[in-house]
Amino acid sequence: MTEDSRSPKKIDPTASSTQNYEAHMFVCTNSPDKEGKCGHKGGHELRMKLRELVLQQDAWKDRVRVNASGCLGACEKGITVVIYPQAQWYYLQTTEDVLCLAIAP
Repeated sequence: MTEDSRSPKKIDPTASSTQNYEAHMFVCTNSPDKEGKCGHKGGHELRMKLRELVLQQDAWKDRVRVNASGCLGACEKGITVVIYPQAQWYYLQTTEDVLCLAIAP
């Protein structure tokens, strides 16, 4: 039986080209054109600010990855950020609130 070329390939986490991050930060950037959604509240700008902050910190830049995400289901609470594998959830009100993540344990 041959492997289907369309089937997903398993990534070898020990391969040198694979980055092993200790944390993935997902920032909701969903629906920038819909009032009340994270994207409309500044989710994209917050993600870019957070990414810049991570890249400026030598201790973080190769250990933390900042990604955009679709809806995380909590737009009414603020711009939603979740950090995995720690399963920490944050609801930020402004892009300046990103600094609280910089000092969060």
